[in-house]
Amino acid sequence: PPIIEPFTFQEGLSEGMRTRTVCGVAAGDPPLTISWLKDGHTPFPLSQKAASDTNISQLDPYSSLLSITNLAAEHSGDYTCVAANPAAEVRYTAKLQVK
Repeated sequence: PPIIEPFTFQEGLSEGMRTRTVCGVAAGDPPLTISWLKDGHTPFPLSQKAASDTNISQLDPYSSLLSITNLAAEHSGDYTCVAANPAAEVRYTAKLQVK
């Protein structure tokens, strides 16, 4: 099965700041798909404005970048990286708190 490298969000984030985190898959046979959930949902349950400030980019076949350019309180929540291949699906979740 895939193995996700643990990731976190910076602490002490407040509205208007930026943040980013990378979900990297350390092991697991291709083909791999990497996706993100917020509070267990995809697409993210965000307003149109907050969603437009949120970007996901595939850095390479084994890592995905989640970046938020203009943090708002509604960005707070649990973000889960899901890595899947034909053998298995694994998840890792980190909490983002915006004050």
